[in-house]
Amino acid sequence: MLILKYWLIAPHRAEEKNEFENAWNYDLEHNTIAISWYELGDPSGYQNIEELKAKLEEIYPDVNKSIAAKQIWDFYHIMKPDDILIARKGRSRIIGIGSISPNSEAYYDKQKGILRTGNNKKYSPNFKEIIWRKVDLEYKEPLPQNTLVEKDEIFYNSIIEQLYSFDKSRKTRVDEIIEAFEHFGGIAHYKDIEKYVRENTSKKIPVSLIHNIRGEIERKSSDSDRYDGTEDLFYAVGGKGNGIWGLREVDKELEKTSLEELRKFAYEAANDLIEASKTTAVYRKRSAEVKGYVLARAQGLCEGCNSKAPFINKEGKPYLETHHIYSLADGGPDDPRWVIALCPNCHRKSHHSNDLETFRDKLLNIVNKKENI
Repeated sequence: MLILKYWLIAPHRAEEKNEFENAWNYDLEHNTIAISWYELGDPSGYQNIEELKAKLEEIYPDVNKSIAAKQIWDFYHIMKPDDILIARKGRSRIIGIGSISPNSEAYYDKQKGILRTGNNKKYSPNFKEIIWRKVDLEYKEPLPQNTLVEKDEIFYNSIIEQLYSFDKSRKTRVDEIIEAFEHFGGIAHYKDIEKYVRENTSKKIPVSLIHNIRGEIERKSSDSDRYDGTEDLFYAVGGKGNGIWGLREVDKELEKTSLEELRKFAYEAANDLIEASKTTAVYRKRSAEVKGYVLARAQGLCEGCNSKAPFINKEGKPYLETHHIYSLADGGPDDPRWVIALCPNCHRKSHHSNDLETFRDKLLNIVNKKENI
């Protein structure tokens, strides 16, 4: 899973108004960002942060060497493609949001640094390539004064909420994601969802829409390590890490069907699921029939530990999660003889316990008995 970092950066000293405007306009036009420490020369040759500190001690005796060395080291070695950058002017204004370009590496270019500020004595020669979106926001709290500071997702989201606030009666981002899944028949890749939302949203679109969508899906899925424990709306198709997700739902027409009829539909569906996977809408329906039967078979009890479902969901049903005893990614069939209904605790155990094989065999025996195999 891609782990993003978030960085707050000042393109230049705000009090030097002309140079700041020159630098920021250059960055917007050329998709760059740069930091100074021009007297240091090319920092890429330093082997570690301690070497940087030692050199900074010689050149800048009045500067905090630890902070300065960390900024330079982070810029050259820690900041990675797709990381999010937030540009500030002074300690109150957010002026840009961007992401580090794919395959971008930090580099030293003195002439480009001089051109960027229009000053051949004070310039910023250390560059990265950035995809920028210009914004203008008076931030609610004082911003740090250091040139480069690592922030967290909470800080980034607070900016997005202020920039792209909208009428709460309108669709939320999660609503848009669900709508996109329904458009694709219930199963889609992140990039398909991002494209659909981008083309159909009525809200302003941040540079990092793909990361925003990925975060919302993972926060609303018990298959993700980022699950926030609220609504369990999405599931990982074929295991985590491939970017393909599905919308968790059982088709409404299955709700009033008897257990025997559900069982019949589930077995018929299981025989066709491999071919149906070529058409996501058909796959979704038939996979839902298997899931619907398995949940009905459990009768509100975890099939792993026989305990009651931990709570009633917003549809008024006992909350249990369906689990493929052998994952789809490992060739496990979407078949009622290989799928079991588990409480969240048993579901986690089936993925993370230190006796996975023993627990898997136990689950398989339980299903075999229920299905008279």
